Amino acid sequence: MKKQISRILALLLVLTMVFTLGGCNNGKDNNDGGTSSEVQGGELLDFGDEKGEGFDVEDGKGDKGNSGNSGTTKPLGSGVSITDEDKVEFDTKDPFADIPKRLKGSTVVFACWGDEGHDKYKKVYQEFTKKTGIKVEVRNVDQSNYVATVTQQIAAGNSPDVLVDCYNFASQIEILQPIQNLIDIKDPFWDPNIIKISTIKGNTYEVNSNKSCWQGHQFIVYNKKLFATNSIMSPGDYYKRGQWTYENALKCMRDITKISGNYGGVIMPDLVAASMGTPIISYDTKKTKFSNNITAPNVLAGYQFYATIKEEKIWETGMWYTHFNNGNVGVYDGNVYSIKFNGRFSTIEDSALAAVPMPSSYQGKPCKQVGVYRAYGIAKNAKNPSAAAYFLRWFLDYSKYEDAGVKVFKNNDVKNFYYNTYVPLIEKEGINYSFYDTACGYLNKDSNTFIMVDDSGKAQINGLLDSKKNELDSAVKALNAKLK
Repeated sequence: MKKQISRILALLLVLTMVFTLGGCNNGKDNNDGGTSSEVQGGELLDFGDEKGEGFDVEDGKGDKGNSGNSGTTKPLGSGVSITDEDKVEFDTKDPFADIPKRLKGSTVVFACWGDEGHDKYKKVYQEFTKKTGIKVEVRNVDQSNYVATVTQQIAAGNSPDVLVDCYNFASQIEILQPIQNLIDIKDPFWDPNIIKISTIKGNTYEVNSNKSCWQGHQFIVYNKKLFATNSIMSPGDYYKRGQWTYENALKCMRDITKISGNYGGVIMPDLVAASMGTPIISYDTKKTKFSNNITAPNVLAGYQFYATIKEEKIWETGMWYTHFNNGNVGVYDGNVYSIKFNGRFSTIEDSALAAVPMPSSYQGKPCKQVGVYRAYGIAKNAKNPSAAAYFLRWFLDYSKYEDAGVKVFKNNDVKNFYYNTYVPLIEKEGINYSFYDTACGYLNKDSNTFIMVDDSGKAQINGLLDSKKNELDSAVKALNAKLK
């Protein structure tokens, strides 16, 4: 045991020196190009004196022990993995119909940051406790030091139960334990893409669900009011006609730019490249290996698309989200967080926000949808893994939010787009994952500005991409080493 704790502490020291990860925000969720790790809408759950209802909040720094089921708690720091005793069998009709008595009154500890801990989600956790008898403790961990902080908690015998992984894939495997002995990973509820990515040497470490509102899926958001008021064909119009291509996306942005005081918008080059089938940083699930594709033709094409936007003054680096929220930007690349009540575009008029999938083709080449990795797993030395499994099954099911009366999305149109259009599309056609942000996180670089084209446009692209190759090679090599 001493040897194991020493190894974890050594890992913590390395992580503290190397990582200052920006997590899911990573600059992309900061207004006006800022790189602060503060999470927008990060108001944490204010459980106050409601511990009797099954809630508690920690700051993630103390040494308070897990208040889970004392009868089955494993010794602190024991390193004991999930056993057959912990395995959870979800009933197909009602996964929460028969909660084992040993779990009732126990606590599941969820280490997360601002979004999952927003006060609005309190009702979802309350309903979980009412149904299962399992209490929820939300442990606030700073996003920029998440891996290092949780590593320290594990070494100190104060491990959480549930972890969130956003841009930390590979690094976070070291503080997770395999989950396939706890739940049936073949259950269609779980997203098979996440299962494939997080399966290393036969062990599966993380899960998510396409029924959740916590995925890293990317798509296009637009200001439908701005298009309608000015009688301009919108992304939604092109999509309905089967003409939603990157060329027409560019036309949408050009048309909006012609209106005085407005900007057409932006689709970032790494997303265009990934959509075309060659992410800047890709991951092969069969070989469990990252690759650096910075000099590939599709990456070059993505940067040429972005350079055109810059050359024509359709977009100015540094504006980011404030201008869209102010109502004078037409098109933006977005994600699930973008269309939430507290997301990137939280202050734009609710009814103005609309969304469509990523464009279907560019330069005559078919394109897929794009995702960045976001998943959830069970921490090493978790003291209540069975309760954690029930929590994940509840937390990753959006129907539980609607049942609790929690309005997650800005309006019904974007919610319906996501669940009735986008999710069926990726389940049918597949999705291309980009790990560019993962590599940038390792390098402690802001992904928005690390490989950025200035107003000089296309002439600089080849040199720019070549200049970043060695740094990305070093990140890829380090990430691959963590998977061996």
